[in-house]
Amino acid sequence: MSTDAAGARRSAAWRVVLGLGVVSLAADMVYEGARSVTGPLLASLGVPMVVAGLVTGLGEAVALVLRLPFGARADRSGRYWPTTIAGYGLTAVGVPLLALTPLLATGGAVLASVLLLLERFGKAVRSPSKSVLLARAAQDVGLGRGLADPSGDIGLAWNFLDAPSRAAFRAALGDDDATWLRGRGWALRQALLQLPYYRTRYVPLADHARATIRAVLEDAGLVGQPG
Repeated sequence: MSTDAAGARRSAAWRVVLGLGVVSLAADMVYEGARSVTGPLLASLGVPMVVAGLVTGLGEAVALVLRLPFGARADRSGRYWPTTIAGYGLTAVGVPLLALTPLLATGGAVLASVLLLLERFGKAVRSPSKSVLLARAAQDVGLGRGLADPSGDIGLAWNFLDAPSRAAFRAALGDDDATWLRGRGWALRQALLQLPYYRTRYVPLADHARATIRAVLEDAGLVGQPG
């Protein structure tokens, strides 16, 4: 390959990395910002706490579990860009529409629940294809320059798994000590932010944050394992 062609490929790859980075940042500002008002919004619409917990929990399950079939589908079709764009589009449309739900009568609660699930569905749609696009771009910009820290994605180990399950999860991932420690830190950070806010606003989520904090402290050897 000529020097000019290699330079053109590297330039195009950088545009992919930087472009997806900017889009990911904007999407995070949209849906992560919405998370701070999701609970109060559902409560204002008359959604019972149990139902609100089921909706948010189901949304997280959708975002994680459906990545597998959508990743396989994208691999078979090779349509990584359309799939990524469609996933971000669901977030860009679904979250702002939440502002309309208080204007509706009885249908506001149902629409809000559907929109929250739709946003998480978009996450499942886009994540595998976006990862492939970034991995391909990293081959041209240089390995180590287009990669993200995976530790932010393993915090669920302390959110949902007991100690033996966490050990099996880590063994399956093959993460090194530093990555695992950063993942534990991410889980602790999220729980410490959730606990004071939801302590009186949404007790089940506050209890979940306490359980996460205890799991982190147990792994660090600061408290004993439950007998």
